[in-house]
Amino acid sequence: MLKVLTSHKGKTHRLSLAEAVHSKTLAWIDATAPTEEELATISKLFGISKSDLDNVMDQEERSRIEEHDHYKLIILRAPIKLDKKVGTTPIGIFITR
Repeated sequence: MLKVLTSHKGKTHRLSLAEAVHSKTLAWIDATAPTEEELATISKLFGISKSDLDNVMDQEERSRIEEHDHYKLIILRAPIKLDKKVGTTPIGIFITR
């Protein structure tokens, strides 16, 4: 599921993916358990490699920072509660124009 948000003059607004591409303000795309189609759309619209998107979906992915021609990728491991245990899960942040 994708949720695209932007903030303007202190108010948060929802956008479509296509609107986010052309937005003049910062847009945040929250991709929670995205489908293959959603990942392919993000890849096409933002020029992010499909393999980098797939890497972020891998639960064993390690933390790192990478710089590519059209974007930067930050993967970090965030704490998550699993039943009575605490583990980590990868969070990917892509920074594009």
